[in-house]
Amino acid sequence: ALINLGSLEEAISSYNRALQFQPDYHLAWLGRGIALINLGSLEEAIASYDHALQIQPDYHLAWANRSIAAASSPSPDLEYQHNFLYHFQRRLAQFSHYTLSIWENAPVGTLHATSLQNETAQQIKEAAREHFSLKYPQLNNRGYNGRITSLKFPLKQGIIHPNTLPWGFLYHQLGKAQYNQANNPKPSYPPLGENPSRGQLFHQAKTSHETALETLTFDQYPELHLEVLQDLIPVCVDIKLDQEASQHLKKGIILLERHLENKPPREQERLSRKFSPFYQLKVEEFIRNGDLIQAIETAEERKNYCLQWFPQTPEKLEFSQIQQHLCTPTTAILYWHLSPVSLSTFLILAQGDPILIEQPPNPQPWGLPDSASDNTPLSQTWERGWGRGQHQNLINRLSHWKTKDSDKDKTPTNWKDNLSDNLQTLAQILNIPSIRQELQNHGIQTLILIPHRDLHLLPLHAFFDCPAFYLPSAYLGCQNNTFNPPLTPLNLIENPKSTPTLNNQKKHLAALPFAEIEATLLRHQFPQHRHLTQTDITQTNTETLLKTPARVFHFCGHAAYNSQDPKKSCLFLHETEVLTVETIRQLDLKHYDLVSLAACETAVTGSDLILDEYVGLVSAFLSSGVTYVLSTLWQVESFATSLFILEFYRHLAQNPPHLALQLTRDWLKNATPDRLCESCDRHLQNLTKFEHRKPLTTRREQIAQLESTATPYQNPYYWAAFILAGYHKSDKI
Repeated sequence: ALINLGSLEEAISSYNRALQFQPDYHLAWLGRGIALINLGSLEEAIASYDHALQIQPDYHLAWANRSIAAASSPSPDLEYQHNFLYHFQRRLAQFSHYTLSIWENAPVGTLHATSLQNETAQQIKEAAREHFSLKYPQLNNRGYNGRITSLKFPLKQGIIHPNTLPWGFLYHQLGKAQYNQANNPKPSYPPLGENPSRGQLFHQAKTSHETALETLTFDQYPELHLEVLQDLIPVCVDIKLDQEASQHLKKGIILLERHLENKPPREQERLSRKFSPFYQLKVEEFIRNGDLIQAIETAEERKNYCLQWFPQTPEKLEFSQIQQHLCTPTTAILYWHLSPVSLSTFLILAQGDPILIEQPPNPQPWGLPDSASDNTPLSQTWERGWGRGQHQNLINRLSHWKTKDSDKDKTPTNWKDNLSDNLQTLAQILNIPSIRQELQNHGIQTLILIPHRDLHLLPLHAFFDCPAFYLPSAYLGCQNNTFNPPLTPLNLIENPKSTPTLNNQKKHLAALPFAEIEATLLRHQFPQHRHLTQTDITQTNTETLLKTPARVFHFCGHAAYNSQDPKKSCLFLHETEVLTVETIRQLDLKHYDLVSLAACETAVTGSDLILDEYVGLVSAFLSSGVTYVLSTLWQVESFATSLFILEFYRHLAQNPPHLALQLTRDWLKNATPDRLCESCDRHLQNLTKFEHRKPLTTRREQIAQLESTATPYQNPYYWAAFILAGYHKSDKI
């Protein structure tokens, strides 16, 4: 704010103050450098950027700004400008096309430092833009053609010297661009010139990656070497070079484990997540070799590695243990695994080897709506069955269910109204008809669903008529939890007024107009209860309430998932206070049979790519001893949520949670106006306050005006969001 006001010295003072509290805060060092460069203090600015780069060596903005400062100084630092080119282009490589913006901040000192060394940073940028736009207009090309042209440009023009860091980087980016183009369901070939076939693109990608490896050696650039190797393996798989892919995979895992040695825990976690495809490809190799048991055990080992910061999580769980603890003659597991080259679905029965569900052939033409391919966050693709790019287009469309909730239901229709059709397409991708046939052949009546990565975002239970549990990993279903109905008493958190700090600003969360009505009715339904309201909902009081013995904990409020640091995912409490996953996992919550999180998106993982495994609020509660967790995948309109929750608890009085949830889904999906009005009348009898009765009465009147045969909540949006995680093996299941 002070920089924008032009108060640069005050801005520097603020940054200095921030750095007193947190000396390793790289963004503060970056901002301080920006203020200093605007003051003309170039040497001090460079020193600030150096501090930022010591903390985060691959921070592209620090390299970019340092390069500008160095190019503007009396003696330009060409070595740093070369480093800048690499990091700046690395960032821009994420975009769908290249433009002159790649070069407008380019290290001009490398090209004509003598003539520009005394000019300002802005003049340097303008000179670079003019220089390249006039002399090389082909850099304005868009799409695949533009990307390839821009990547090859510095190589052909001699701007980048062979066997240097930028040289290896550009060849790596070429390989990625060529591979993505080969897997693009709607390829964008250049309008003129060569039109390479899919096979040619794969071989071009392989050559580009191998060229990059020659320069980006493990000894000099270990992390970059692993990145290229990780991208090369799927290329080899796609052109059927399985032996070569296997050799690269073994080498990659050995080098990664060597690179992880002696690294601090936080750095080990970062690197392990970043290079998780190595482990996913290892599972894929076992599948190709027909060793399905080893594939599942390896996949499960990886899941539990991601949960290792939970107490007593094993690194190894044998297939026989999974069958023994989770399966019965009528209960089976659907276990998914998503790698850079394939989506695999395993059916695990009480006896015998796992069954691999074959993927359907790739249908032609591609049937997704055009809008589904917009803004896809993933560049990797897989070929087997369905291309990963095609599969991810739909996952991306369905995963952006996070919309602002309101009583008037302002949810955009671009996904809600098309949800049923999109789920039908997803059913084809997952080959649900074949799965259903297998379940029928083996007499399966109950399912345990163990998704992987992006599949955690999707309502997989909606494809099956039988009750279904979710588990983050098989291990979290093997705990010796108790379940003894009836479920009472209740501990209740009632609609905290939260104003969390997000991006350094206080955010007022969307109102939940029926939350207080829901809480009031739950207190009536559970005579034995304890509850917190309004200003009482502090972190200390919430922890105390959680520790107080009860059978059910119900949270009626908002939640958030932190994709960058899952341990900081949280429930929002009073004002800025939160209850994080890290805190929850430290509690002993074995006395709870059910935790109900009637909050927005408590089960989802955010819109960011899930590189490895899902770790969030559900995992935290299960690892702390809770038997079942009821949560939601997306925001459901407040009135429908309250109707659903209250009906669920009504069925819960006589049924185990999985059956109660299935009965509630069926009820809401098929409820006519008469049945909905009956439910409203039953709730109105237990409400005494006018401010509670009025909104419910208004909704009842609106429902009563609908046609008698209408089913207003038939859309999966209303009932498919609610999922039950956890498992208890008993005679009743």
